[in-house]
Amino acid sequence: MSKIKIIAAAGVLALTMSASAANAVVSTFANFSAVSSATNFRWVGGNGTVAAGTRDDAVFYTTSTATATAPGSTNSNFSFTLGGLPLNIPAKFLLSGTVTDTAATINGVNLVQSKLVGTFSFLSTNAVSYGIGYAAGSNLLSGTFTQTTLSGPRNGGTAGINGSTQGGSTIAFTSDFVTFDPASNFELSWSLSSIAPLLNALPTNGPPARATRNFRAVIGGQFSSDPAPIINSIPEPEVWALLVVGFGLVGVQVRRRNRQSAIAA
Repeated sequence: MSKIKIIAAAGVLALTMSASAANAVVSTFANFSAVSSATNFRWVGGNGTVAAGTRDDAVFYTTSTATATAPGSTNSNFSFTLGGLPLNIPAKFLLSGTVTDTAATINGVNLVQSKLVGTFSFLSTNAVSYGIGYAAGSNLLSGTFTQTTLSGPRNGGTAGINGSTQGGSTIAFTSDFVTFDPASNFELSWSLSSIAPLLNALPTNGPPARATRNFRAVIGGQFSSDPAPIINSIPEPEVWALLVVGFGLVGVQVRRRNRQSAIAA
C-alpha cells in the first residue's frame, strides 16, 4: 500500500467518522446470556435482613450457584455485535451493587426501585483470537454504573435493570477488545427472569415502605453506546512496514543531530 493510498484512506475514514458522528444513534455493541436456566442473580433487601435499621437498603449480585449467599462469578455467553468480533464467548460474569436509603415506588402496575449503584465485569474463560490473540481472563467488558433503575410488574416474575447517561445515569465501560469515546452516551439494559419470590416490596399491598424485598432470578442483557465503540485492531502489514521505516528515519535524524551537537561542542 502506498503512502498516498494510506493518506487517502485516512481522509476517507475521517470523513466517514465525521458523517457517522453527525448521524449517530445509540447502537447495541454487545449482549450476554446465562449458560443455564438456574438462577444466577440475588437481590437482598427490604426485609430488614441487610443490616439493622436499613430496611430501605439493598444489595444485589451474581452468584456462582443457584443457592449461593455471597457474590460470585457466573458462567455466561458474551457476544460482540460489531462486525469482525467473536460471538458466544464463554465468560465469567461478576456483578455487585447496592441501593442506599431508597424505598421502592409504584408506577402503574410496575414496582420501581431506583438508585442502583454497582460494578460488573466479563472476563474470557478461554483464549480469544480474531486476528489479535487474547489470553484467558481478558477483559471482554467491564464497567461502573450509578442511578440505574430496577422495574417490573408488581407480583410478577420478570423485571429489568436499565440505565442511560442521557437519562441521568453515570455509566463507564472499558474493554481490551474495543475503545470507547468517553463522551459517549452509554446504556445498559439487563433482563431478570424466573424471579422468585415474585417481585414486590413491603407492605405487599399498598404503597411500599421499604426497598424491594429478597428474590433470585436469571440475568441476561445488552450494552449500547452512541457512538459505537471502535474495534481494536492491528495495522495492515504495509502500514507496519511504513511505520518501521518512519521510526528508522526518526532515529537517523536524532543520531545526526547528536553528532552535529558533539562536533559543535
